[in-house]
Amino acid sequence: MLWSPIVHEGYVTEKLEQIEGLELIINKEYTSRIQKLREQAKITSHDVGNPAFRLLQILEYMKTERGA
Repeated sequence: MLWSPIVHEGYVTEKLEQIEGLELIINKEYTSRIQKLREQAKITSHDVGNPAFRLLQILEYMKTERGA
C-alpha cells in the first residue's frame, strides 16, 4: 500500500499502478480514508496498537477539548 496526499497523475502513477499487489491510496482517496480514520479516532479511546492511529486519537481528543 502506498499512501500519499498529493500525487500528480501521469507517468509515475501509471508505472505504480502496474506494480502487482500495490494499492495506491492517493489524492482524493487519501483524503477520504484519512477522514474515516479521524472519525473512528474520535469514538475510540483504547490503544489499538497502531502508533499512527493513536496519534490521530490524541489529536482528535485535543481538538474536542479545545472546542474546535
